[in-house]
Amino acid sequence: MTTVRVLEDEFIERINAEEASFSEDTARLNKDQLESVRLCCELFRTDVVESLKEVSVSQQYRLLQAQKLLRQIYSDLERPTIFLLCMLPWPITNLTKLDQRKFLPKLRTWCENIPEKKGLQKIAKAVCEKYDIAKSIQDELNIPNPPPRKRKRISHVLHNNYTYESGGQSVDPISGIHDERSCAKETQQEERHSSDAQLNDQTHKNDKTQMILTVDDIPGFQISLLADQLPQSVINLDIMHLIRFLQKYQSTSSNPEQFRSILGLLQGYQSSCRTLHYIQLIIPWYGATPSIDIKIDSKIG
Repeated sequence: MTTVRVLEDEFIERINAEEASFSEDTARLNKDQLESVRLCCELFRTDVVESLKEVSVSQQYRLLQAQKLLRQIYSDLERPTIFLLCMLPWPITNLTKLDQRKFLPKLRTWCENIPEKKGLQKIAKAVCEKYDIAKSIQDELNIPNPPPRKRKRISHVLHNNYTYESGGQSVDPISGIHDERSCAKETQQEERHSSDAQLNDQTHKNDKTQMILTVDDIPGFQISLLADQLPQSVINLDIMHLIRFLQKYQSTSSNPEQFRSILGLLQGYQSSCRTLHYIQLIIPWYGATPSIDIKIDSKIG
């Protein structure tokens, strides 16, 4: 019987191997290690959100999630050496594959038995001072408006002819948003009577073709406002919703051939891998085009 390795355990093993590669007096990083550290620490720049506008929204999300995990490691463990070691084993975006709820307790247990090495302490101190990590994290925690930093979830009521324009225009987030607790009944009534409500997913500047979604097509449409990421709308889909979504877009597209390969791939997953970890349609309010984020869990053997 094949044993499925837990991702968090594999990462701990890699951190352990990195720690073991340092002798007591090693006080330098090699070229690859320096590059990994640089890429991770760049996420703590004060203008990080602005600097990420050139990459796709899914890549922005992964990088900001990696920053969030590293910030949590630095704040919770208060050991710069462990913070440094967590930057070394994997490419930076692979950090987002870790389940933070499982990983952090395992990391705490592991580092309790790891003594501090003078050389590693010296390197970690130099890195944190160079990139001003402590101040960056403290500034994040001390933002006076709005206090405190909390994840907000706001339910969105679909309205007729609600259009998202991708050409640098942001939709008005005020007119269609209601507080989830105070307007729960109103939202339910609105959704019951809005079976013909339409969502025009994207309006192209040079193409009059629009993608239209109805309420029946999507199980839940929410807007996610996180303090550490750009405003975006997130639609949680199952595989059938995604297939129907792409089939509708294919039927209105001027180039339907480009959808055939992805539809074939998804239909293959539908028959051989019925349970996906998640499928999300991510629609940024500005600065990038919509994207689809898919995570698949499969057993080996």
